[in-house]
Amino acid sequence: MTPPISLSRAGVADHLSDTQADEMRHAWATRQFIVFPGFLNRQLLDFVEAATRDRTFRPNHHPASGMEQRLEDNAGIALLDFLMNDPGLIRRVEQLTSTPRIGWFHGRIYKLTPGTDEAHDWHGDHLTDREIGVSINLSAQPFEGGLLQLRHVATQAPIGEFANVGRGDCVLFRLGDDVEHRVLPVTGTVPRVAFAGWFYSGATILERFAALSRSADGVSPSNPRK
Repeated sequence: MTPPISLSRAGVADHLSDTQADEMRHAWATRQFIVFPGFLNRQLLDFVEAATRDRTFRPNHHPASGMEQRLEDNAGIALLDFLMNDPGLIRRVEQLTSTPRIGWFHGRIYKLTPGTDEAHDWHGDHLTDREIGVSINLSAQPFEGGLLQLRHVATQAPIGEFANVGRGDCVLFRLGDDVEHRVLPVTGTVPRVAFAGWFYSGATILERFAALSRSADGVSPSNPRK
């Protein structure tokens, strides 16, 4: 069965029907997260796995949320970052989540190991223009535990939870001052490995690169290039 939305090294393939789009918009409005099953295609998954196989995970403590093992930067992360900034994907995410303007995406690969204190406690992530959270499962086998949970900040009432155990599946979840999320510890024997990040508002990735280039060249509105 063809995934409704998928990502390969060639870019995004969007086969989402009107009915599927309506269902996802409804899920976003009511549960505040949506799922793209089979989002990363097999060839892309295999490339990322090969690019990260001999790389090192290092302890990474987030003061707001807790402990994880973060993978050092490599070609697999760089490629996923690049592909997630596909304009067609960004426009589709805007439509499904009613987000006015998404500018760019940035992510990382991390691991939660069973039998440790690694987990993400309740936190918001709604800072520095972050609008939507993303988690893509890269685990080679289904893991146990590691549920992604969302709740209302004011009442602490649960919104929903999701076990993203399908290899290559992608979950998008809402960020805001009124909502927070956590990832529970992993049980069993298989670690939870994910490519996680955020869609940001503001300038697109190309606009950001252009601004950095102009800054490096000493070009600004008050100092135009001759």
